[in-house]
Amino acid sequence: YELARIRTKGKVETTESLRHLPIEVLFVERFVSLCRPGGYLAIVLPEGIFSNTRWRFVREWLLKRVTLQAIVSLPRRTFSAAGITAKTCLAIAEHQPAPEGHQILLAEVDSIGLKGTPNELPEVLRHWQKGEEVASPRRPWRAKLPERKDWV
Repeated sequence: YELARIRTKGKVETTESLRHLPIEVLFVERFVSLCRPGGYLAIVLPEGIFSNTRWRFVREWLLKRVTLQAIVSLPRRTFSAAGITAKTCLAIAEHQPAPEGHQILLAEVDSIGLKGTPNELPEVLRHWQKGEEVASPRRPWRAKLPERKDWV
C-alpha cells in the first residue's frame, strides 16, 4: 500500500507495518485502485480523515487521484446499531484529477430516516446531481474548493 509507505516514510517491510494504519485508510487506497478512470466511488469514512492533521497525507494522496464531488456529514447515530459512535461522512469522488476551479458539495444531514425521522440524504444527493446551490446555511451548500495546499 502506497499510503503505508508514505506514513512510514518508505519503511514498510512487513504486513505488520500495516497494523499501524486504520483500516479505512487502506480501504480508501484500495477503492481508488479498483475504480476505473472516470468512474465514481462512494465511501463512508470517519470525518477525521478529512479534518485531522494526522491524516493530511491521506487527503494529499487522494486529491492527486480523484475529484471530490461531495462530502456529506452524517448524524453521529447513523451506525449506532453496529456499535460505531464515530462521526462519519459520505464521500463521493470521480476517479480523475480535479479541474481548475472545481466546486465540491459540502452538506450536513441531521436525519437519515432512523426511528421514523425523515431521510434528508436523497434531497442532498438530488442537489448534487443537478449541481444546484441551496441557500440555507445548515443545508447543502456549494463552495469553491480552496487552493489544495491550504485545504489539505
